[in-house]
Amino acid sequence: MSNIAHLETISNVLDTTAKFVRVMAKEGVTTELLAVTDNREARRNLAAYLKAGCPKLGDVPMVPKPALLALANGQVEYPALDKPHDPHAFYQTRDGLYIWGEFNERILANVKSVEKLDACTGKSYDLRKNAKDSQITAELPEGYEWDPSELCARIAQMIEKQWGGRDGELLNNGYANLFYVPGFVVYVFWLADSGYWFVNAGGRDDYYWSAGYRVFPRN
Repeated sequence: MSNIAHLETISNVLDTTAKFVRVMAKEGVTTELLAVTDNREARRNLAAYLKAGCPKLGDVPMVPKPALLALANGQVEYPALDKPHDPHAFYQTRDGLYIWGEFNERILANVKSVEKLDACTGKSYDLRKNAKDSQITAELPEGYEWDPSELCARIAQMIEKQWGGRDGELLNNGYANLFYVPGFVVYVFWLADSGYWFVNAGGRDDYYWSAGYRVFPRN
């Protein structure tokens, strides 16, 4: 009998859950419900909201969400490029530089030489806590993505200026420097034990990036 009662309880729970999902689907929030299952903070917020009796949001004081990004430098200087940059010649593994295969496949295979670039300025931000790419880019300004060919030239300028792990705009403490292009994130580390800059490219949301990592948006 106890087993039967247990099965009836499970059946009731499943029926109630299925009904809840159907009702929420009619309200157009199925995707949001599924997203909650992968986000601990969102689950806690939803639980608190349900326990409060689901009041209208207009009746609940909205607490601003703490910013994920902290401004590191509001005036990153990118110098003019006055001679052609050939990314296929620069991005070769050698003493002081290591290029991972995915960068070759995802970025280098699709870029071209840049004849020249004007000087410009940008900003950089440091992560306050661990985050995925989608969380990071949600806080970046419009136009944050780089043109891949321009980015190759800009990263090359930065690495050359900080060759051997010298101080500069790029973090040289083993933390990642992140740059976004359409569909991918390019990341650059200084690996002191190995004595080289490491360059690679990943898909969006392939990783959680750690607090303290730095982001360089285009604008």
